[in-house]
Amino acid sequence: MSAAAAVLSAIQEVAGTRGRPVAPDLLLEEDLGIDSLDFVRLIQLVEERLDVVISDEAAALVNTVGELVALADATVEKR
Repeated sequence: MSAAAAVLSAIQEVAGTRGRPVAPDLLLEEDLGIDSLDFVRLIQLVEERLDVVISDEAAALVNTVGELVALADATVEKR
């Protein structure tokens, strides 16, 4: 599974966006309604699907879908 596919799948599960387009520039909190608890779950799902560990420090810098995809992709490449 690619990083983008893992992130989009996790967003669909956490934010309930199935059937709606999810653009890279969408803000996780403001546009998708992902609160802090949802964000923790989102990161956990991405980690599980990609078999990686995303640092809390790196995750704290993520605001958009695109930033999360880039972080997941970079984390996969470091493995």
